[in-house]
Amino acid sequence: MLKKIAILRERVVDGESYPFSIPVIRCLEELTFRSRICFFTGENGTGKSSLLEAIAAHYGFGREGGNRNFQNDSTDSNHSVDALVRALRLSFDRSTGAGYFLRAESFFNCASYIDEIGMSDFYGGRSLHARSHGETFLTLLELKFQRDGLFLLDEPEAALSPLRQLSFIVLMHDVLRKFKDAQFIVSTHSPLLLGYPEAQILSFDDGHIHEIEYEETAPIELVRRFVNDREGFLEELLHCRKRHCSSRRTMAHSGEAVAEIAEKPDEKNGSRTAYRVLYDGQCEICQACVSWLKALDRENKTICLPISLEFLSAVDSRLQMDECLRQLNVVTPEGEIHVGWDAVACLARLFPSTWLIGVLGQRFPFRNAGRLLYGFVAENRYCLSKCRGGACRVVKPEAVRRQARLGAFWSCYTMGSFISVASGPVGGHQSCDAKNNYFRPDVPPALTC
Repeated sequence: MLKKIAILRERVVDGESYPFSIPVIRCLEELTFRSRICFFTGENGTGKSSLLEAIAAHYGFGREGGNRNFQNDSTDSNHSVDALVRALRLSFDRSTGAGYFLRAESFFNCASYIDEIGMSDFYGGRSLHARSHGETFLTLLELKFQRDGLFLLDEPEAALSPLRQLSFIVLMHDVLRKFKDAQFIVSTHSPLLLGYPEAQILSFDDGHIHEIEYEETAPIELVRRFVNDREGFLEELLHCRKRHCSSRRTMAHSGEAVAEIAEKPDEKNGSRTAYRVLYDGQCEICQACVSWLKALDRENKTICLPISLEFLSAVDSRLQMDECLRQLNVVTPEGEIHVGWDAVACLARLFPSTWLIGVLGQRFPFRNAGRLLYGFVAENRYCLSKCRGGACRVVKPEAVRRQARLGAFWSCYTMGSFISVASGPVGGHQSCDAKNNYFRPDVPPALTC
């Protein structure tokens, strides 16, 4: 089983060119697999396929799909991940050398190559082109996946109907039950495939790879909203699309409208009156505090949104990217914007257990003390751990440590460590392995994200 992948930074020649220009690849140190079935999920362009293709090439699979004995390579673009392949290290507890790489994007080329070299007898006795797209995929899965090995699949749902996707889930279950050294790593957007029981789900969103639960995946959240209120969802979507595309209809503008609607709260569930909390999704202290907030918020009074340039203006046109990255911003249902310590006090007043803190936090001298403390922590929060591209994207941790006043690094480190550890039992979103990786100090400063 593949247990871990790591990027050897000393082998990276150009950290600014593709695929290291992708945030999750640039920031990746190592990734641990704890389950024999793992899903990569995330928005288009986040690096799922790039990493999967690099793993396949490093393991010796064909660039366009296949196994170690099947090497079809018809275009130069297949080598775009070569720099990542050279920098990868794969760690196995037992490597069989067997398996298969199914790449939906280039499967047509593989099927043509099979006909060209006369290997159709090994794929059901007739050309794969003689079957429908979905039948071809299932034929391949049934013939080539019934064994031990590493099976890598890039968006297999592209050719499968919802019913056939369920058949694929059954097939994976049977393979994992019969073959103890079989392992699946699947890149997918399918809410059906992502629902496989006890699977490890790794999200590539928010600029770093992190483990999430099934209910937290973007596909299931979007589908749930659509199914629960199809008419309202489409009405709002098309209204936003009209606003974005008033002069010229393009796919890019349509994407902006979809992103805007997807990030908005579900008004049918009472979130029209919710407080919108905008935080730096790359900051570990921010993530830990948001976990505490979600644990306190049992009545869904708040909606936590990691800062994204794509939808920031949709939340409130007054919000500025740089300002939001510096301090916490909260937009109330009445449209008021609270920043920094005032935002913290505003949120504290929403919950019985923290109400007194919120009330006192707005009065002298507690308000002044709170603003000083918050400003101190916000200014030095990069010191807690390595940067992953938020407000600290231009800051070198070594320089911050040297310049920190009054022990800022160690005070922030201690506070952040306590919050991070304490947030685990009450709703933290990273696995323990991921949290441990955040504190590894061995990333060269020149490669900070």
